Amino acid sequence: MFEKFYIPKIIWWEYIQSWDYVVEFWSWQWHKSEILLESWIDMKFTGIELEQQMLDKSIERLWSHVDLRQWNMIDIQSIPERMDVACFFQSLHHLNTEQRSQVATNIYQNMNDNARVIIVDSFQPENDLMKQIFDSVNRFYAVLWHYPDTKIQQITHALMSIISPDIYNAEDYGYFSPQEYNILWEKQDELFDLKESIDVKAYGFPCISKILIFKKK
Repeated sequence: MFEKFYIPKIIWWEYIQSWDYVVEFWSWQWHKSEILLESWIDMKFTGIELEQQMLDKSIERLWSHVDLRQWNMIDIQSIPERMDVACFFQSLHHLNTEQRSQVATNIYQNMNDNARVIIVDSFQPENDLMKQIFDSVNRFYAVLWHYPDTKIQQITHALMSIISPDIYNAEDYGYFSPQEYNILWEKQDELFDLKESIDVKAYGFPCISKILIFKKK
């Protein structure tokens, strides 16, 4: 659903078709990068990933000439050139607020004038019942993917995180449930202007995340 509805239908033709250099931060499984590269064959692209095992997956999915680097996105001083577009696809929720603030400062310093930041993430709903469901789902997946044991133990602990939520803190497993106002920084208007907040459900697409598009000041 992500590749089918987010990338081709909403973002690319309107926002980055005339730009040259895109960086995707923490690509993980690389399926989003694959769609990017298929859409813009002449665009220069750098993919940044924290985990070596995820970086290794790129050999099977991406073209050999693509620039792939193992970095922590909090420190991006070695990017080859200034970016036109910085993409964060379901990655910033793995950082706490302070870390996201560091990322915001770093990308600002490494972007061309008139550059864009494109964020796709799942944000806390305002409705109390929906927030409980949202927190349960995110805690489940955080425990499932980060519990350092066998598959059976992973599934068992993930299910237990729903039955006994007080025992499992999602942040201990690398998930920091974001809100729109602090997805990158507390005072985002100091660095970037929010150009658009897109709720894809309004377009009739079966996706739960929102798209935020920022322009560098």
